[in-house]
Amino acid sequence: MKPGSVVMDLAAETGGNCELCQKDKIVVHNGVKIVGFTDLPSRLAGTSSALYANNITKLLAYMTPKNAEKVCEYGVDLKDDVVRGAIVTH
Repeated sequence: MKPGSVVMDLAAETGGNCELCQKDKIVVHNGVKIVGFTDLPSRLAGTSSALYANNITKLLAYMTPKNAEKVCEYGVDLKDDVVRGAIVTH
């Protein structure tokens, strides 16, 4: 693998699928990080929430017209592929 790559070994608790995996540790080998955390489910909720909140914030900022007087004025441009794909009802 290229340096900078990351291997998330989900089987670390039972020895792992990667030969260099170590339980509850991050191993760096030739620039590749091998993550062997056994508590990934408990770490996932906070990260998922932050990523989702960031995506929603960026979508709302994208939908705000450049000449809007208030931040809460959104423009629903049905010609825009991104906005049209996010619309549930109109």
